[in-house]
Amino acid sequence: MKKILISIVAVIAAVATVQAGPAVVNNSKFVAPMHEAPGGAYVALYGGANFLHTGLPTGIDDKVGWNAGIKLGYEFAPCSTPGFIPALELDQMYQSFDLRAKVDQGGKVKTKTYGYHAMLNALAKYDCGNGVIPYGGFGLGWYYWNLKADGGASTSKNGFAWALIAGVDFTLDANWSLFVEYKWLNFQIRKHKDFDTAARIGQQVVNLGARYRF
Repeated sequence: MKKILISIVAVIAAVATVQAGPAVVNNSKFVAPMHEAPGGAYVALYGGANFLHTGLPTGIDDKVGWNAGIKLGYEFAPCSTPGFIPALELDQMYQSFDLRAKVDQGGKVKTKTYGYHAMLNALAKYDCGNGVIPYGGFGLGWYYWNLKADGGASTSKNGFAWALIAGVDFTLDANWSLFVEYKWLNFQIRKHKDFDTAARIGQQVVNLGARYRF
């Protein structure tokens, strides 16, 4: 009987050891979600649609164009306010439109328009704790804009640009996230030989993108 009891205890101990083993291994393989990390650098690629609201006196119709861009950014360690994560990013975007501009004779001329800008964005992000991180902020920078009409006539402009930004990050794992972002983008035009007064190029921009965090 003593030998039998010893054998039973040994079997129970062996089973307990086997059952406990995988839990330790699983814990060692746990990877924290990206939003739990203390901050760091990231790169992002994005693209989407531009809705042009020019504000120009040339009578260009409002149109939809496309854009693509890249960001290099840095998220700082969370501050004393729980969930608040400040970030800075360099943002460069290229955009293109096919437009029709009114002319003095009452007709319209087809134009090919493209531009790009570079901005420094300041963002405030909020970690909701479930992998969803909404954010907002503003950007300041410089733009270049070129408009070329059928027949070869063209004009270009450059100057100060600013943007208001709102978006949401959706965490996938410790490195990757997807995001959707809205910008109100404004290009200021100084008084130009083609215009009597100063004007602006206003746009609403909607983008989808992927972010990789180092």
